[in-house]
Amino acid sequence: MRRLPAEFEEQSFIQVIFPHKNSDWVCCLEEAEKNFIEIIKTISHYQKCLVVCDEVEYVKSKFSDLKNLHFAKAKTNDSWARDCSAISIEVDEKTLLLDFKFNGWGGKFDAKLDNQLTQNLSSFYPCAIKEFAYILEGGALDSNGVGTVLTTASCIFNENRNNDQHLGLLKKAIGAKKSLY
Repeated sequence: MRRLPAEFEEQSFIQVIFPHKNSDWVCCLEEAEKNFIEIIKTISHYQKCLVVCDEVEYVKSKFSDLKNLHFAKAKTNDSWARDCSAISIEVDEKTLLLDFKFNGWGGKFDAKLDNQLTQNLSSFYPCAIKEFAYILEGGALDSNGVGTVLTTASCIFNENRNNDQHLGLLKKAIGAKKSLY
């Protein structure tokens, strides 16, 4: 059986991409860093957090308590991990990561580095990764964990994302029986 777990189910960790000067945070980087630090601290009180950043020692220095924090050096275009990172699914009760393509919100922004992120971080993931040619913004996908997915039509059907590909491919990949959009 194949299924996309719900967000409220137990997770191995949460992955966060730390903001940096080469992203759209450049105009307000100091404020963005402060907010991300608070988000990461809050996550680490409850579970493990993988912090992806291009300057590990600098980012580590922002935290007095490293409990539940793991750091990975990787270059990214932006900080929207949910949109560009792998999607965890279960196949016969084993975790599989689906590495969808991300095209920077329909080509609005460069996403070349973001698209390489899952493969670059593969040593941090304790499971297999399968590349999937379907373009997806992972943040536009939610599941109840028992076969229904919620998404947006603009992210799934927009001509600057999947052209002639259709929702059926996505549903099959994640094991969804029903979709709402």
